[in-house]
Amino acid sequence: MSHAALTRRLLAAAAALALTFTWLAAREPLPHHAASDLYTHLSVARHLIQGDGFVNDMVYPLSLSFPFAAHVPQPLVHRPPGYPLLMTLPVAFAGGDPAR
Repeated sequence: MSHAALTRRLLAAAAALALTFTWLAAREPLPHHAASDLYTHLSVARHLIQGDGFVNDMVYPLSLSFPFAAHVPQPLVHRPPGYPLLMTLPVAFAGGDPAR
């Protein structure tokens, strides 16, 4: 491969990267959905701090068919406990309110 061909390829790659970064910086951010995992993790972290266990304030329609999940807060049986456990310390410092 000649030096000119290598230079053209490197310039094309640099232009593609510049275009990608420009597009990422200029586009509108996507809104968070109301059922985002963030709300689930925050709810579980609040309940863990209060000593309620691994329960959640969000209602999942499929879980309503089981007797143990007929009320709120519901036990959260389909998610791992990692993120809520990591969030307990910051939520506790915020007094249970992450907006502070």
